[in-house]
Amino acid sequence: MEEEKTRTNLTTYTYLYNCQRWWGTVTGVRNLAHNGKEADVIQTATEIAETLTGSQTCDVSLLQKFQMSVQLSEPYAALVQFPLSTAETK
Repeated sequence: MEEEKTRTNLTTYTYLYNCQRWWGTVTGVRNLAHNGKEADVIQTATEIAETLTGSQTCDVSLLQKFQMSVQLSEPYAALVQFPLSTAETK
């Protein structure tokens, strides 16, 4: 019963990005955990790719959608260094 409290299920996407720069194209593959609509996933992936590459013209293609389950196992002492976030997302 307690195990379920430490388990999180995430919808995760693998995507390909192609971004234009003045010297050529920057291409890469990344994963994104996102539980929203697919249109929102593409928008978020595009924003991430543009930030990573410094480009303002990125094309994103979704490659794979999969379910990922994460279970809290063992926290280490260094974890207490980080403040807890209280920001709300809309």
